[in-house]
Amino acid sequence: MKRCNVLLNFIFLTVTLFLLSCTPKDNTKTQATAAEQSQGSSGQSSMELVVGSGNIKLNYHLANIPSDKSVHYFYAQGFVKLHPEVTITFTGSPDPDTHDQMMRLMASTNSLPELHASSFNHIPDFLQTGAISDLTAAVEGDKEWLNSFNASALDKMYYNGKLWGIPYQTDIQGWWFNKALFDKYNLAIPVTYDDFKKAITVFKQNGVLPIAHGGKDIWSQWGYNTWFYRHGLDDVLEGLQKGTIKFSDPRTNFLTVFERIKEWADLGAYPPNATTMSYTQALETFKAGNAAIITTGSWELGDFCDPVQTPITNDIIFNWGPEFPNQRWNQKIGGKETSWALIIGKKLESRPDAYKVALDLLKYVCSPEGGRITFEGGYFPPVKANIAGLTIAPLYRQALERSGDNYNGIYQIGMYFDTSFWDPIWNACTGVITGTITPRDAVRILDDWQATQ
Repeated sequence: MKRCNVLLNFIFLTVTLFLLSCTPKDNTKTQATAAEQSQGSSGQSSMELVVGSGNIKLNYHLANIPSDKSVHYFYAQGFVKLHPEVTITFTGSPDPDTHDQMMRLMASTNSLPELHASSFNHIPDFLQTGAISDLTAAVEGDKEWLNSFNASALDKMYYNGKLWGIPYQTDIQGWWFNKALFDKYNLAIPVTYDDFKKAITVFKQNGVLPIAHGGKDIWSQWGYNTWFYRHGLDDVLEGLQKGTIKFSDPRTNFLTVFERIKEWADLGAYPPNATTMSYTQALETFKAGNAAIITTGSWELGDFCDPVQTPITNDIIFNWGPEFPNQRWNQKIGGKETSWALIIGKKLESRPDAYKVALDLLKYVCSPEGGRITFEGGYFPPVKANIAGLTIAPLYRQALERSGDNYNGIYQIGMYFDTSFWDPIWNACTGVITGTITPRDAVRILDDWQATQ
């Protein structure tokens, strides 16, 4: 990051924090107690939201304005019922981007909130300032709880062998299939790369669009993230981040991945108008039954499970995408993102009673009951949830089971780099898919981006 950008960011954050600190708080309008919420809140957001009336007080800061419709609010409600001695006050940032910048600035002055939600990739920044609490000793005695997390859900929360945050939800990203079309042409739902190639060829020969892809938008590349990990991304990630390894270096296998994507394109996997098709148009094509496959995430499950929105709802199958033969790297990798974590500020250690409450709250959020709240809120928990008595659509149940399978979870590649990386990785993937660039052009785009960092 260039020095002028750092200075501009500092000025922006200073002004933002000043404006927030100067905002007058009319407690009759901005605070809502748990009792007031139970009397029929409209669900409108405010700068503060209070749950409970106990004498042990805990501040819980979010990346958005607090709302009584938020899953975090329901965590607090359930927790306070078990711990009436606690009061939880929610505060919030105006939006996630401002939140990220504010948390970095607050970490530099050791003024982080007592408990807050942040993306896991900010943990190294926080560690440099010593502003967050090391959770290792506090939770290491509870092996049963630590072992209740899904495969690899906690991995990215560890740095230098110590645990610094607890994930509270999982996003699922992968590949969705119209089983009716696969059955019509006597095809199994594909698992290996060769399975996919066979299916693409058969669909193309029979005039069926194999993969709905909207190349016009950045939101069309989720399922391809696992390809890079299944070709050894973890081995070279640190070098790519530091700039000691270029994306074009053969050790990264980025060129290999782009060549595999081109192979699909050459087989006719994608729509001929992919460059002008939007993500929404691609979704509608798949939902109407006019494409065999699409890659997207769990956020589409609401529509996928609605027969009005998605006539093929009963035919949709999900998996993690192609596994590649003869590779020395683990192929049992899935697009499970536990990228947002709850983090405790170091300064809370000076209040042992509140610190214990914060730890107990983390354990509640990631318990079977907390997991149920997460699931009912539209997210997948990082632990097994108590779903007894819930009416769950078959596709939701299928996705929930996948979120807890033995495939190791990964993160979108962009999570490991500056936010400016999103555009080049999208341009690289989409350009190869649409045939507007070659695989070598794709890695050159990433090298050029790296050279500017």
